[in-house]
Amino acid sequence: MHTQSHLFLAYLNILLKAFFLSFLKNNWYIYYFGLLIALSGLILRLVGMHTAKASFTHLVKYEKRNEHILITNGIYQFTRHPGYVGWFLYTVGTQIILCNPICAIGFGFVAYKFFEDRLIDEEEALVEMFGESYEIYREKVPIIPFFIQEKPGGIVKRGSIQKPKQVQISAPIKAD
Repeated sequence: MHTQSHLFLAYLNILLKAFFLSFLKNNWYIYYFGLLIALSGLILRLVGMHTAKASFTHLVKYEKRNEHILITNGIYQFTRHPGYVGWFLYTVGTQIILCNPICAIGFGFVAYKFFEDRLIDEEEALVEMFGESYEIYREKVPIIPFFIQEKPGGIVKRGSIQKPKQVQISAPIKAD
């Protein structure tokens, strides 16, 4: 089903550009605007990764490791999750470069839904790991201003962190 919907959106995008949005083709202003957004996002993400060093992970961590420290300097003074902001800008910017209006909107929507869900878990995990230090940091620095509307005292909580289940895999027992 996903393949069919992707194909449908791809053909819709082609038809829209061919018949209604032909002015987008070879429009260097749009190309440069998209390039600016994509490069800004890439740089923001890389700066966030470099600033956080070992504290940056690609997966939400539910338990504090020894090398985990709360990063509040550098780019983290302006946004608590520069990697997410950068990724969003980069992916949407690439679609603007390619003059894909349907995909730019689609990528933006999918990224919003992804971050909306992920950030609730991650914020709860960070509060559990760093306690009052993270609560104070969270009051001073926005999460991602254009993604999630925060309530006073932080984002809306689900109740408890939904940690991934540990699955024990064992080898089958051979009968002689």
